[in-house]
Amino acid sequence: MQFFSTRDQNRKVTSSEAIAQGLSNEGGLFVPESFPQVDVKALCELDYPAMAAAVIKEYLTDYSQDFLTEATRRTYGEAFGGKAGYLAPVEGDTYALELWHGPTCAFKDYALQLMPKLLVEAKKNLGRTEKTLILVATSGDTGKAALDGYHDIPGVEIAVFYPTGGTSEIQRLQMATQEGANVAVYAVRGNFDDAQTGVKKVFGDKAIAAELEKRNIVYDVCPGVSAFCGAASALRAEYTLPDVSQTVIITRAPGRTPVPERESIRSLAAHQATMVLFLSTSLTELLQAELLAGGYTADTPAAVVYKATWPEEHIFRCTVGTLHETVTGNGLTKTSLIVVGNCLGDTYLRSLLYHPNFTTEFRKGAQ
Repeated sequence: MQFFSTRDQNRKVTSSEAIAQGLSNEGGLFVPESFPQVDVKALCELDYPAMAAAVIKEYLTDYSQDFLTEATRRTYGEAFGGKAGYLAPVEGDTYALELWHGPTCAFKDYALQLMPKLLVEAKKNLGRTEKTLILVATSGDTGKAALDGYHDIPGVEIAVFYPTGGTSEIQRLQMATQEGANVAVYAVRGNFDDAQTGVKKVFGDKAIAAELEKRNIVYDVCPGVSAFCGAASALRAEYTLPDVSQTVIITRAPGRTPVPERESIRSLAAHQATMVLFLSTSLTELLQAELLAGGYTADTPAAVVYKATWPEEHIFRCTVGTLHETVTGNGLTKTSLIVVGNCLGDTYLRSLLYHPNFTTEFRKGAQ
């Protein structure tokens, strides 16, 4: 099985190369060239570790079957208390899939307990002996799950950054008390965006990159789920809608760090696209004025999402004309993002992609 980059389909690598590298050189994700057919009925007769091995062997074809069987058994066996993929009966034919039986009680244990084993084996398959450095920005369970998965893994070091006061106390203690000679945890003054920005700056700093290469430390950028995606879920909104907007602009208001004039809020607002603004809740008086000057009407729908995807998540719906009043009236100064655009309204056309009359490569339309 070969994997190609989403940004260059001519660039193909083996599964070991994809896992060891993380992202393609041009920033694309590695995806499989095909999706193997499996016997679903036969899979259902296997326990979870064996099922996992049977599925991933179809993709990781340069890994030995013995290794995959042993790796999944060690990952999803005793560490999950025998309840990996456990379906708890609810009523009748209804079951609930419980994903919290892993070592850190996070669903991310399913990936982050197996991935370290795959990484070490990938480097072995490729004959690579350099040290691998993993940097993680987290707002909670990802940090502990990553630390637990990679602790004391040979040839790997991991450092996790989290925002001070931006996690639950249990999550903070989980990370701060993690054992392992190759782990480090750092509290960052600011919010999750600050922690994530710091990690991105490390990888974007040529001086740091040169020093890492000098020390023979391989690094890569592993993308996470952005808060703007979590906000869309919280808002029950689609950022792109037929005949409303087919463009999403992700930006911020100018603060201590300036924004290029060609990317000013006023000029971007002229497109009337869906706009998502980070790091802007302390600048809403200027932001509101620029949005209006750029072309959004005062009654254009808007929303402020506080701590998207966190337990304390809260949504404040408003309009462009009442944005500043909404933010200041609710005391919002940070850990919030702003969404502006008619995608938040109630007028739109049905997407053709999912319309029953629309014919696609995989489905013939009803009419």
